[in-house]
Amino acid sequence: MIRGSTELVAHIGYPTHTFKSPMIYNPYFEQAEIDAVVVPMSCEAEHYPAFLRSVFTLTNVRGAIITMPHKVSTVGLLDEATIAVKIAGSCNAVRRAADGRLQGDLFDGEGFVRGVRRKGCRLEGARALVVGCGGVGSAIAASLAAAGVAKIGLYDATVTSSHGSQNLAGSLPDAIASLQTAFQLVAVGVVWAVFAARDRGREGLLTAGAASVAAFIAFGKVLSPQFLIWLLPLVPAVAGAGGLAACAVLLVVLVTTQLWFPFRYWDVVALEPVSWLVLVRNLLLVALYAILLVTLSRRERGAARSA
Repeated sequence: MIRGSTELVAHIGYPTHTFKSPMIYNPYFEQAEIDAVVVPMSCEAEHYPAFLRSVFTLTNVRGAIITMPHKVSTVGLLDEATIAVKIAGSCNAVRRAADGRLQGDLFDGEGFVRGVRRKGCRLEGARALVVGCGGVGSAIAASLAAAGVAKIGLYDATVTSSHGSQNLAGSLPDAIASLQTAFQLVAVGVVWAVFAARDRGREGLLTAGAASVAAFIAFGKVLSPQFLIWLLPLVPAVAGAGGLAACAVLLVVLVTTQLWFPFRYWDVVALEPVSWLVLVRNLLLVALYAILLVTLSRRERGAARSA
């Protein structure tokens, strides 16, 4: 129960619908009879510096939990920072000292290291690759170094905006994009080679069309969720058991996409764990292409035998 004596812990980030800390800390506070509550506070980046200072003008605010996208920018707003904050260049916890100074600390990396060790992993002398060097990634890298890891590789996936979409940038994403374009051309070429080599019936044409669109979507370097609409009139037109299997996979693709788009799109952009849904969706699209290609090959062989 919130009383007049209850102290507040601000959980600041944007957006707030992914926040888990209130569900973790508040039941614990209640069980331990601690008169405090964690309150989600949604604040966009341009308003954050002024907002953080204003929050700590409230005398019943005990501290603040800082999350995306403010962990890095918080460092410049502190009056005092721990060694972990200085090394990692990010901060996820702020409190007001008795003299009013804002003190910041970072727990992400230490929490990760403790979790890995509890799973029985020995870090001393090991090698590690950290993918993503934002607030959390930097904290993990710093704590791994302190834990005695012998060698740490860092790779930062940069997100850029272009024509209304958010894209990975850098040499590795560019190389992967080039490979995808080559795969896309080969995949479409294989479909039409199979179709052209055998009897060109109406059903074969429909199956080849569906397979070609699936290849274009699955292997293209840009995959907007709206592209899936192109498959809706084509895949159900494929006859036989292959068509039923393709429809089932397409249904799962649509459901998987709906789980993150549009409501959790920005979590995907921030490479949050929900990004795994995108990988699953993309692998399902590859499977859809394979099913349609096999269906086309079998149908054309059957048509040739009938002739």
